[in-house]
Amino acid sequence: MAELALDRGDPGGAILLAERVLRQLPLENRTERAAALELAVRAKAAAGDVAGAWPHLEELRSVAQAVPTSPLRAAASFCVGVAAAAAGDHESAAVALEDAAAAFAASDAPFELGRARTELARALAELGRRDLARREAAAALKILERTGASALRERAREVLDSLGDRSQRAGPLTRRELEVLGLIAEGMRDRDIADALTLSEHTVHRHVSNIYAKLGCSTRAAAVAKANKLRLL
Repeated sequence: MAELALDRGDPGGAILLAERVLRQLPLENRTERAAALELAVRAKAAAGDVAGAWPHLEELRSVAQAVPTSPLRAAASFCVGVAAAAAGDHESAAVALEDAAAAFAASDAPFELGRARTELARALAELGRRDLARREAAAALKILERTGASALRERAREVLDSLGDRSQRAGPLTRRELEVLGLIAEGMRDRDIADALTLSEHTVHRHVSNIYAKLGCSTRAAAVAKANKLRLL
């Protein structure tokens, strides 16, 4: 449930649920706590609470040192990268995320590998290494398309879009934004669009907000009219 909350853009809900799990698991059950610790770090980083993520991260790193399996080391490195990125230290984030991606690849964990490469692409983009970032985002998207992870696949595609991948763009709107706008033009609600495109409603809301911002509109009708005027639809 906490993972779903975070996936839907509710880090606060994810934090409450992950910490409830941690309260119910004794400290000596170290490996059982690892998944909840990793999720708590990611949720707090997403909420901008880097200081709050730190105790969970330290415990997770301690578990990974005590039980040095490749998946645990990968999870710890990934969380170090996520926390560093949230703190604005993108250089450290890139190093940790590269380590995480390599460990997830060695562990044959495609979903986690796709997530790590997506976050690595973001860190590289922040460092101005756009070619490397584009390569990582494209690789992440390819991996995630095979896993069927729709929400995470959308995040990888958004990173690629932001880096100017022309195969994903058309005019001022990305390919996905045009798909959303086309369904809006057909009179569909956000919930219906989410079902049609296999997305979460949160992701659709974000696309709609981006469409409004790019077209300089504040209503669905105005956005459709502006897109028609620009011959985008």
